Amino acid sequence: LLRQDGVPCVFYSDYYGNPARFRPMVPNLGKLIKARRWYAYGEQVDYFDDDHLVGWVRKGDIEHENSGLAVVMSDAEGGGIQMDVGTEHAGQQFFDVLGKCTQPVTIGEDGVGEFFTDARSVSVWAPREAFEDLVINE
Repeated sequence: LLRQDGVPCVFYSDYYGNPARFRPMVPNLGKLIKARRWYAYGEQVDYFDDDHLVGWVRKGDIEHENSGLAVVMSDAEGGGIQMDVGTEHAGQQFFDVLGKCTQPVTIGEDGVGEFFTDARSVSVWAPREAFEDLVINE
């Protein structure tokens, strides 16, 4: 849902669940949809630094206030990736919208921060104002 290319598709049973098959709603799907709609803008840069850890950033743009996201996914052990979200985010703190990682990431003057995720998990990082919109004011 948060990648630049392609057309995102959300299935009814993923969003509302499927009681006949004992499948609940996909956790945090609503947050991911809102993150895409409101904050997943700008240049995308991919990071494939590890066989089991992948990340990408959407750097944001001036037309969408507080836009820009960082995503880290793992299919094995957790870990972190240093990623460049752009110098326009220098000094900002990013927070994990999905709540997997509780410590914020502070972006350096060079626009780089180290973003983490847990084992076999995904974390979606957003600037404080976007995080508050997606999580606190949900």
